[in-house]
Amino acid sequence: MTSAEDGPAPAWNSWAPRAVLAWALLYGTLQAHWAFVDSPPQMSPVGVDLTAFSGWKAVVLCLAAVAVTVGLARLRRSIVARRVLLAGAWIVSGALIVAAALFLLDVVGGLLPGIGVRSFRWASSAVPRA
Repeated sequence: MTSAEDGPAPAWNSWAPRAVLAWALLYGTLQAHWAFVDSPPQMSPVGVDLTAFSGWKAVVLCLAAVAVTVGLARLRRSIVARRVLLAGAWIVSGALIVAAALFLLDVVGGLLPGIGVRSFRWASSAVPRA
């Protein structure tokens, strides 16, 4: 916790919680749409879903991110509750990193093109081949 002696809060402290809320709500809505309606075909360059959190698990993970963010923004006084929420934030962040397996696979394939990891390209999969 910061006090008046620590000085003013950094500038990112004002916009970061709103950005997290917007991202989590938008991505959670997209995942809920895919779970309710239909998920797009061929989400992985290797043919299987490599993510640990997809479908409803991803929606719950986004809701957890929203809950932790709102809780941290509203709690100012209780140090114990804030520490519990911070621990929850670290757990949710770790789960989001695990959920980004396909993105990390694309990053590795892009940075090290000679190792044989194919990068998944939405544009090339959307265009029918003649």
